[in-house]
Amino acid sequence: MPKELEPCPFCGSDSAPVLSDCVEVEACVHFEDCKDGLAKCVVCDVHKGGCGASGGFAYSEEEAIKRWNARPNCGAEVVNG
Repeated sequence: MPKELEPCPFCGSDSAPVLSDCVEVEACVHFEDCKDGLAKCVVCDVHKGGCGASGGFAYSEEEAIKRWNARPNCGAEVVNG
């Protein structure tokens, strides 16, 4: 079973990050050659209140989750002063 997804490092949502594939996202450079959905990615789903950030494509669910979880926190904890 894949590891749990960490919250989005941009907006902080812990419910919007979802595992997807290049067919669902239609953002893969090789989209026409990859209609079988081989490339996986994690996105912060805007339909679930997320910001649309993506962790990049990988060829396994585990690698896509690893890439998402390894990203640094880029502003989710920014406090306006």
